[in-house]
Amino acid sequence: MHLGKLYRKMGQYDLAYTYLSKAQQEHLKIFGENNARTLWGDMALADLYIDLHKYNEAQKLIEKCLIYYKKTLLPTHPKIGKALGSLATTYSKLGDTQKAEPLFRQALEILESHYGPNHIEATTVLRQYGDHLIKTNHLDKAHAYLTKAYTILSTHHHPDVCLTQASRASLYAQQEKTGSALTENKNKAALALTEALHCALKSFPEKSMHIQHIQKMIEQNKNLQ
Repeated sequence: MHLGKLYRKMGQYDLAYTYLSKAQQEHLKIFGENNARTLWGDMALADLYIDLHKYNEAQKLIEKCLIYYKKTLLPTHPKIGKALGSLATTYSKLGDTQKAEPLFRQALEILESHYGPNHIEATTVLRQYGDHLIKTNHLDKAHAYLTKAYTILSTHHHPDVCLTQASRASLYAQQEKTGSALTENKNKAALALTEALHCALKSFPEKSMHIQHIQKMIEQNKNLQ
């Protein structure tokens, strides 16, 4: 399970799926469906499904986990916070922005209350919420959340800063479309993508999907110029 989660973090999704699905089958066989270990694996698999754009599959697993978590854990437990953040992401990606919005806020409130307002454990939800706010055209809010995630990750020299920088590039590109500081935002988007790729090439394996995603964004950005 740990190896599968590591491969996911590195953007090696095929290997991640191989290890996570195998571990999940073993956990289910040994511990049963509603055991904490099995549910931990369910959440790991759900987060991978989000990366693979399999949002319906992810949503089913997360909702299953949340039923158990809400029965056995305090409402402020970080497992609930992280699960709510992942669930909010599936709603956002599937176009149900009204359901996503309050879940993102609830997830952040739980995680920041538990870990502190500037802790690295909240940065994934900060980035996911920022992406959601770009999608819903709340660009000032998106800038605030993505900048906060970027600052925390940069301080800790964490490789996820590459992903946040790519999200910031999307923000600048969206601001450019609105006609706000056209040239400035175009340059900001290009610079953010260059920095994201440089970081990703240093942090992840050559065939990482993170690298491929950023390279695709760079090509799309060039085609728009």
